[in-house]
Amino acid sequence: MTAVVLWQVYFTQPAATARPLYQGVAYERRVWRKPRPVTFHLLVIDTRTPGLRFLVTPPDKPGSDKPLLARTTSEFVRERNLQAAINADFYYPWKSNTRFDYYPHRRDPVTVEGDAVSDGVRYATRDHKRSETLYLSKENRPSLTLPKGEKPWNAVGGHALLRNGVSQARTVYDKTVANPRTAVGFSPDGNTLYLVCVDGRQPGYSDGMTIHELAELFRSLGVRDAINLDGGGSTALVVAEDQNGSRVLNRPIDQNFPGKERYIANHLGLYAPALP
Repeated sequence: MTAVVLWQVYFTQPAATARPLYQGVAYERRVWRKPRPVTFHLLVIDTRTPGLRFLVTPPDKPGSDKPLLARTTSEFVRERNLQAAINADFYYPWKSNTRFDYYPHRRDPVTVEGDAVSDGVRYATRDHKRSETLYLSKENRPSLTLPKGEKPWNAVGGHALLRNGVSQARTVYDKTVANPRTAVGFSPDGNTLYLVCVDGRQPGYSDGMTIHELAELFRSLGVRDAINLDGGGSTALVVAEDQNGSRVLNRPIDQNFPGKERYIANHLGLYAPALP
């Protein structure tokens, strides 16, 4: 009886909320009740904010065929003294056969499937035609197409979600399934960047979104260009916290453990000034 009550309490939806986190960075938690429970999280970032800058996980072993050592998003925030970060590229090797038979473990070597550039250092390139790349210039300008003659400064890869306002959901293999999702989109003028993490696989709290629903969410925000990043058990949104060094704002679901973060390849993080 006690176990049943705890299960029901744990898997209930929280209230929606919105608050500023840092200069130029606001957090929102939104809740859908119908057609099924969905809880998702947004960071809304003013890319023009003085002192704000982005950082993609740098390579641990430059030049290696597996240049990254797996770490959680929380570890990335703490290691780099960031204000916030989300998970980024799809990656390999990866397996999750059982709770004891999985890869990667902490600091196991991995690589990514899409583009990856960290402060001007490229350590991976897209490996198939369906890949899409989010570029962030040194001046924080987002784009899905690298301007001619410009070298990438920070970049992460995934699948196209919106291009010029047109849904690209058909290119994503699990487009009709509700899952945890991580995605990034930006306003037509490039002044606002949206980082979105959708929780899922947790009945009563959040079932997740389909790719079509995710594309429509971005359209409702006025976004015309967006990219779908790695999701599922990788989805994580983490912010800095004085007491513990970091705090997870969403509810990850690695290996079907609610609240458990996955060891992943790379991340998209940001530095931002404190609120006055």
